[in-house]
Amino acid sequence: MKKDVEILIRDHIVHVKFGNEFATMIRQPDSNGLRKINFSIPLRGAYADVIEGSGIASVDNINYEECSITFRSLPFYETHLIAELITDILKKHETSNS
Repeated sequence: MKKDVEILIRDHIVHVKFGNEFATMIRQPDSNGLRKINFSIPLRGAYADVIEGSGIASVDNINYEECSITFRSLPFYETHLIAELITDILKKHETSNS
């Protein structure tokens, strides 16, 4: 069964859904220039590596208890690219649990 990806981009959030799992990111950086993604899945270090290795963002923190990744955007950052990275993370989770 093929699962669809739903990406919703609004002024303040990006919401990505894949199957039963999802992630929501606050679009505007905080006063320290950081953005946060909250996931419905348990996180692994490899998921932060997806963002870090992209060249568009640098991971500042991964909080395993809160299932969140905090990052700083780099010069080539674009919202649609981070949405694709979030999608990749949700797909990796699906693959690793099947």
